[in-house]
Amino acid sequence: MKTQKLSKKFQNRYSDSELNEFNDLLCLKLSICESKIIELENSLKEYTEDGGVGYGGDLMDVSSRQDEKEVLINLLNRQKIYKFQLQNALFRIQNKTYGICVNSGEKISKDRLRIVPTTTKLVQIKKEKSKK
Repeated sequence: MKTQKLSKKFQNRYSDSELNEFNDLLCLKLSICESKIIELENSLKEYTEDGGVGYGGDLMDVSSRQDEKEVLINLLNRQKIYKFQLQNALFRIQNKTYGICVNSGEKISKDRLRIVPTTTKLVQIKKEKSKK
């Protein structure tokens, strides 16, 4: 019974040509994301290697520099999470399950997928979950 329900859930999927379009979009976004990760890692490395040299030891400068470093770390962590989500979306394309809501089994609209290509839920379901 459960297998029947799952197979029915994925019958209403995007065509291979539609999945290829999303694959191209995701690959582009992944490439951009990976570039940002490298850029952020290099910036963070500069902060680490510099060690505050040239800031004269002023407490405000040191504090500001530490804040900047924390912002870089947070941005880097977010980019790494986004990269993981993009890779998962590409995996769902390979499995031909991309664009199918994990809760309802319905197709997620193309417009939503173009805006949030890593999404796994319909807008309505996402809104309901965020209300709770």
